[in-house]
Amino acid sequence: MAATNQILPQDPVQEISKARALAGRYYHDFVDLKETRIDHELFHSIPVDLMFRYNFVPIQADNGTLEIAIADPRNLNLIDELAVLLGKKLRVRVATAAWANELSLMTPQIIARLNAGRQGRIRGIRWIAAGPGTRPSP
Repeated sequence: MAATNQILPQDPVQEISKARALAGRYYHDFVDLKETRIDHELFHSIPVDLMFRYNFVPIQADNGTLEIAIADPRNLNLIDELAVLLGKKLRVRVATAAWANELSLMTPQIIARLNAGRQGRIRGIRWIAAGPGTRPSP
């Protein structure tokens, strides 16, 4: 049987288990983005390109602390750099890597809506929060 370059999707149960273990190892909480309420107003104040570059989703802000979801909390330098760039103390929560893959599939039109702050921006974020395989309505 010939080897292929195709990457097979990970079993969701295994991915959640792996994310929970990673969260525990680095003393962070696990967050299920499908079940978490995301403050969509944060997308007006945080540049979308920063979210793509650092692979994070802002969840909520409270008293100068920004709660974010990331798939890999092992890169402490990246987290520190992000805190400096945002000018906020970060509370890191660990999510599954599936949402990061969905972010990379977003079209330029959805990104433009996110940057413009239109209603489509909120649908795009619900798409991320809904998890892999879902799409915003047109």
